[in-house]
Amino acid sequence: VQQQAISIAAGISRMYQHAGSWDQMPPLDMNRYDNQTYVLYITDANGNQLNCTQPPTLSENVCHSSFVQQKMQQAMQSGKPDSNDISLKTSDQSIQSSVYYIEPIQFGDQIIGAVFMTQPQLSHDQIAVLDQIRNYILIAGLGVALVAAFCAYLLVGSIIRPLNALTMAAERMKQGK
Repeated sequence: VQQQAISIAAGISRMYQHAGSWDQMPPLDMNRYDNQTYVLYITDANGNQLNCTQPPTLSENVCHSSFVQQKMQQAMQSGKPDSNDISLKTSDQSIQSSVYYIEPIQFGDQIIGAVFMTQPQLSHDQIAVLDQIRNYILIAGLGVALVAAFCAYLLVGSIIRPLNALTMAAERMKQGK
């Protein structure tokens, strides 16, 4: 999520450079972030919302959260990124543990806005499933490696035996037998 936020902030900064101001900027096309698992929130330096995209599974509007707006202002004032855990309420009233990253948008030495992104963290059950899949892949890989080594052993043996026989026959011919 950090790399995506940094990339988006850099892209918006380049767009701002060409436009010269937020008023002259074309609308931000963030459609590729629709229906994803993360929140994308972009503001100008005054805290005006330029974009808010969040998954339909969230019941709260993260972009209007006072916590998020406060964190965005702090990041813009300090000029430094911010990252931490955040709990988001889903439409089924469960809590989704996520990590957020805020990247200030810079234009030269000036902070002109910020990008806020979240990404869900994996639950313990999901991590356990991924660990189990990883173990299956390792076991399968080990099995394939053992089969390949055995096949290589048989192949080498089928090449070496005739060469040994040929060498022995040449030795016998050399000795006149």
